[in-house]
Amino acid sequence: MSSRERSVGENIRNVAAVAGLFVGGVVAVRAIEQFRPADLEDHRGEVVRGIEFKQFMTDIGTYREIPVRTDATRGADNIVGFVPNNMLFSAQEVYGVTYPSYPETLGKFEYDGKNYGSWYRGDSLPIFEKGDGGNLVPKLDEQGKQIIATDVYIAGNFLRLATEAEITQSQENR
Repeated sequence: MSSRERSVGENIRNVAAVAGLFVGGVVAVRAIEQFRPADLEDHRGEVVRGIEFKQFMTDIGTYREIPVRTDATRGADNIVGFVPNNMLFSAQEVYGVTYPSYPETLGKFEYDGKNYGSWYRGDSLPIFEKGDGGNLVPKLDEQGKQIIATDVYIAGNFLRLATEAEITQSQENR
């Protein structure tokens, strides 16, 4: 550890100790998160090491639709559309922002000193939009063809590994 890293670490501990004295442990944790060294690498969007593309099925449980996003974040401004339940999705796990999940380790885990959530980036996915009554309908381009979004992200809590039978059935239905 360099002297700069030790110095930054000491500053973080000092800020946390002072904050803890004044208002309690919760603020200390927030102070530590706020004053992390700027040169710590952020891995958001990077492929989780050793993880290959896998076949997943969208699995939304009680939700009506799954948001499909332009990056691995939870902002409403990056939703390009939605997908329904039981859709095959070829994807690779990437680091993204945290999100509420069960188990909690799916939506929040630590790597390289920072917290991430498990997100999955896929090459392409047919996109849907909400129609009358909130039902999903294909999202169409100007020529009336369904939009196929490329390089898109889905949070891990909306996916499960596909079975061999589901993969085969999906390929037969093409």
